[in-house]
Amino acid sequence: MSGLPLISRRRLLTAMALSPLLWQMNTAHAAAIDPNRIVALEWLPVELLLALGIVPYGVADTINYRLWVSEPPLPDSVIDVGLRTEPNLELLTEMKPSFMVWSAGYGPSPEMLARMRRVADLTSVTANSRWRWRVNR
Repeated sequence: MSGLPLISRRRLLTAMALSPLLWQMNTAHAAAIDPNRIVALEWLPVELLLALGIVPYGVADTINYRLWVSEPPLPDSVIDVGLRTEPNLELLTEMKPSFMVWSAGYGPSPEMLARMRRVADLTSVTANSRWRWRVNR
């Protein structure tokens, strides 16, 4: 033989039956996230977004952020979406953010936030750990 693996008739028929799906897989793409409509429900994601040059559309507890966090400064154009522990869910629904980021332990339960369209839980890092993102699309 030429060293090629033998393919059973069953595997060949399965591959032929699934081959039309390859065309669909090639055209699939993730929906784009509008960077102008990102909401952060906790200050760690706010700082990370601002460090990346992304101004959040909405931030929880902007008054206290400006009081306690001096760098990076929060622009006046950012919408206050309520407290970090109790964000205004009606306002969030009305704002229709393209993506929401929060830190574990703050805000509504992950189950409640998971009902929103696109959310990510950002857990903070220690010296011996790694970032952990939990994303719901």
